[in-house]
Amino acid sequence: MPKLNSQVDNRFSRQTLPLWGLVLVGWIVSLGLFFSQPSLLGLTDELGQPMGRLVDLMQVLLVDQVAAGMVAHGRMEPGFADRWPLLLGLFGWMLTAGWVGLPLLLRSSLTASISRLESGVLAVLAGAAILSTVTLGVGLAGELSSRWPLLLAFAALVVGAGGLTMVQLRRGVTLSVGDVRIRRSSSADLNRPTSQLGVWLGRLLPVATILIATLTLLGCLMPPWEFDVVEYHLQAPKEFVQTGVIGFVPHNIYANMPLGAELHSLAAMVLVGGSQGWWWGGLIGKSITGSFSLLAAALLGGFVARKFGAWSGWVAAALLLAAPGSAHVSMAGLIDMVLAAYLLAAAVVTTLLWPQLRSGTARWSDGLLIGLLAGAAAACKYTGLLFVVLPIVVAVLLALIKSRRKPFALKIVAGGFVGLALTCLPWYAKNLWWTGNPFFPLATSLFGSSGLSVEQLAQWQHAHHVPSVAGGSRYGLIALWEAGLQILLRSNFLPPTLVFLSICGVAVVWSKPAGMTAKWYRGWLYLLIWVGLVWWLGTHRIDRFWLPALPLACGLAAVGASWIARRLSLSLATIMVLLSLFYGGFIIASGAIGDNRFFVSLSALRGDSGSDDSPGRLASVIGWANETLDGPDQRLLLIGEAKAYDFRMPIIYSTCFDRSPAEAWLLNQEPQQQRESLAQAGVTHVLINWNELARYRSPGNYGFSAWPQREDIERLVSDRVLRPLDSPFAAQNVEVFEVVSPN
Repeated sequence: MPKLNSQVDNRFSRQTLPLWGLVLVGWIVSLGLFFSQPSLLGLTDELGQPMGRLVDLMQVLLVDQVAAGMVAHGRMEPGFADRWPLLLGLFGWMLTAGWVGLPLLLRSSLTASISRLESGVLAVLAGAAILSTVTLGVGLAGELSSRWPLLLAFAALVVGAGGLTMVQLRRGVTLSVGDVRIRRSSSADLNRPTSQLGVWLGRLLPVATILIATLTLLGCLMPPWEFDVVEYHLQAPKEFVQTGVIGFVPHNIYANMPLGAELHSLAAMVLVGGSQGWWWGGLIGKSITGSFSLLAAALLGGFVARKFGAWSGWVAAALLLAAPGSAHVSMAGLIDMVLAAYLLAAAVVTTLLWPQLRSGTARWSDGLLIGLLAGAAAACKYTGLLFVVLPIVVAVLLALIKSRRKPFALKIVAGGFVGLALTCLPWYAKNLWWTGNPFFPLATSLFGSSGLSVEQLAQWQHAHHVPSVAGGSRYGLIALWEAGLQILLRSNFLPPTLVFLSICGVAVVWSKPAGMTAKWYRGWLYLLIWVGLVWWLGTHRIDRFWLPALPLACGLAAVGASWIARRLSLSLATIMVLLSLFYGGFIIASGAIGDNRFFVSLSALRGDSGSDDSPGRLASVIGWANETLDGPDQRLLLIGEAKAYDFRMPIIYSTCFDRSPAEAWLLNQEPQQQRESLAQAGVTHVLINWNELARYRSPGNYGFSAWPQREDIERLVSDRVLRPLDSPFAAQNVEVFEVVSPN
């Protein structure tokens, strides 16, 4: 990208006037389309029709209401001091991960080409992947009942990493020498602001970025509320801790998939220990998971800043943090931004090591680092294999082919395989051992469906098939057009100017202006297109599944913003980015995408089941059960209810894709046998959520077994297997029963 001398300013000229018109018209049109979409706050007009997003932006005038929402409008106990243990656990985990990952960075060829910021983030990501795999090993060995086996394993890692680091330092290897530090943006990088407004806008950008990062972190510290998180992202680690072992889980199909991100929560639960370790450790783990969006922003910002200057780096990080989708999954405790961080890290490292790979000068440890980061993505989610591992392997192999050095190529391939063996391969080996299918419950046509009945397999495939659009087409031009509109226009996950700046960035990359010689621009664009194609061809096309590609889009958007700043006006480009920050910050603070009660005590939030006027974090049935069924020998059998994490008493449950244990014990059995089966399982109470059963069985939903129907439960009552229990819920919604003793 061409550099300008200090004599160039931001004023109009006859030569730049057409470009000014094109950029301004394009930006205004993109804003009009964005703000015409339905309100994220759910606001409607007097006829009940959704209002546009511009109304959301106008709500910022109600800043006092937003601030009041952060303390629950005074209706709950205030508090923030109880977050400090979570922050200490979060920072302690990140420091440990960084220390464990540091030797890998020191041993790689990156030591003379990356900044301290990039080095630190890459070390944390690499170390976190290793800590996750060690936790898996300890769990598979059945040593989770005590904190000491895991603690000793981590201590050995820390000591070993320290020894390796000392060896590297004695050899004179250091990270981030002076000429690769992030440099300040100067007149050689960007146009100087020609007004005091431009100066203040430039100062406001880092402040606003740090502020939105702080809001995201506050959201990460909140107790969980999102369905998938309380169904399996945190529930699976909780079950592993309570059983003391990582094993096959027949009642939760999701707990048998790769859970590399979730094992941070498992490790925290084990290390906290005690009867409530699952709760406090889960909060620490959720905070760790959510903070990967901050790591991704830091890595992206550091990489772009080293290419274009500090201003461009702040732009890239700001756009990523301002995206409501990034903030939503981070605050909720979902793992999509963990996958995004590893996708970005693998892309950055492959980009930086490409010259050495192509020239045959890369080290074995470079292949190890690439394989480890790519494998960490596949250890989080099966899609990581297609999103990250496959394209990175192809890129590395292309470089190795061009090197024309067979022994060197074999060395790099061996290093990459070791990286995969340290991250994702143990997860696939685990499933291969238990089910005969390394990708359970996927790829059953290749590996069989052990562990799933024919009916369950059909239900799973129906629920996860690629959806069709009007006319029944799944892959036609209409389907492609609809998917494009869904991502670029209708999505609630993007900030206002990201699409426009990304289009500008793609145009710059495609035109390849003078001075743009680096290959990473097009490599990132191709990877972005690849992820989009996999999302369209092989998933059920919900927005959250393309989020891992968001850092790539933000990197290209930073290229577009830098081009506008150089060719037209730094102030204009800064305003575009600040608008995204302003919008994203308000959406985060408002509670539209996550719980914003940042200054309410955790004890109050833990038991918050709401009221008649205001729903709470917990479903009312969970809050009632926690308060009522708290006897030392009580165990609750859940039917239909899968939000299992927050139940404090022992429970038995199943997801909609698994056969309920209740069905095995109660269907087509004699009353005495039914009583004995429940008694042997220790079940004292049964809770049936008819609302959830109806939702699962509704057209287009995931489906559920035909059992139970209401007459099935009435028969159990008449046979004196179950006895109705008084509860505050309407019988058509939720019913609770006490199990009759078999004696």
